[in-house]
Amino acid sequence: MDAGSGGAIVHALKYGGWHETAIPMARCMARVDFPDDVIRERAALVPVPLADSRRRERGYNQSAALAHAIAEVWRIPVREDLLVRSRATTT
Repeated sequence: MDAGSGGAIVHALKYGGWHETAIPMARCMARVDFPDDVIRERAALVPVPLADSRRRERGYNQSAALAHAIAEVWRIPVREDLLVRSRATTT
């Protein structure tokens, strides 16, 4: 299945080192029209942690980069201290 341009951009963010794309991607994601109750109740963004080996390999956590950029738009905190990656998984 071809993921098209969106899939190529996500792949470049995760595997190609294109961490700069997180900001424009996050700005687009932040504009998604959520229901009012979801908007009222959102309290923080919690990115999925990477295994230490994967973080060393990539140099950054793409979900954290997206979370921080969305958090700026939504004016809510990012909590990277709530989840722990207990083991490395396959990509």
